[in-house]
Amino acid sequence: AELASPTTITHIHTRFLHRVMPVACTALRKTVFVVIFVAAALCLLSSPSPRRETSGISLRPKPMNALRKCHPIHASRRLNLLIGSASHKVTLQTPDGVREFSCPEEKAILDAAEEAGIKLPYSCRAGACGTCASKVVDGVLDNSEQTMLEPEEVSKGYVLLCCSYAKSDVTLATHKESEIF
Repeated sequence: AELASPTTITHIHTRFLHRVMPVACTALRKTVFVVIFVAAALCLLSSPSPRRETSGISLRPKPMNALRKCHPIHASRRLNLLIGSASHKVTLQTPDGVREFSCPEEKAILDAAEEAGIKLPYSCRAGACGTCASKVVDGVLDNSEQTMLEPEEVSKGYVLLCCSYAKSDVTLATHKESEIF
């Protein structure tokens, strides 16, 4: 068995860099383009409803909500909803009693609760007002998109349901706005 000479190895390496890599990079760019195109299409197809109700008060969607809907993170979450993702049991301890529903990992808990017919207080839907504040009793969730809560409030377990995503089965005590103000 004869070993390849350094010149042969250099030739193979150069050929790989100049012929194979551009083709692979082009294929990767096309794949990334298709994913971005699908995510953008999902943003365009999912327009916010013309009116939303909050505790008997009718509100028009805020411009921030429209921007939030087209953010790449939210577009990728919508794509995961179409493809399929993990779903977790969410238990809400509300003033009206305990309510349970299933929530996909890539859907905000407030949105999933609304789809399950559970009315919860909310206002901005962007993690900036605190109206939908709740406290984690048990479980794990992602609340990294919120901008309103202070680090000490987050460390005490307070979350905003409009931008919280269940990462395990979770139990939450709702209607905690008065505790954070």
